[in-house]
Amino acid sequence: MKQDSVVVDGRLGSCLRLFYVACIATLVVFATTELHEAFHFLVGRLVGLPAEFFNLTSAGVEESVAAGAPQSALALMNGVAPLLTVLMGGLALRAVLYVREKAQPLSRRFLPGGRLLGFPTWGCN
Repeated sequence: MKQDSVVVDGRLGSCLRLFYVACIATLVVFATTELHEAFHFLVGRLVGLPAEFFNLTSAGVEESVAAGAPQSALALMNGVAPLLTVLMGGLALRAVLYVREKAQPLSRRFLPGGRLLGFPTWGCN
């Protein structure tokens, strides 16, 4: 019987750690989507457009407003958010590389104390 390679070879740690990472990744994707839409909203308001949130993952102006709005204002509102999203992605990559480098010493320093309180510790010793 073939065993799960995630647990056997130790590359990702235990299944619980994989679950934690998946939860964190989901929250990060949701948060960055909201920040991206907030940038659309804020820039729209700064250039004088009546921007609004249509739902959790969509912000902009209504079609009737967009038809009469200056093209430069619409271009600015729609162009700034993707640039800031790319910037956030670069900062996130830098943070991940930094945390990955420091993860082992931090896990030895802080996570054993969590075991005393009964918190899961991502499979670290």
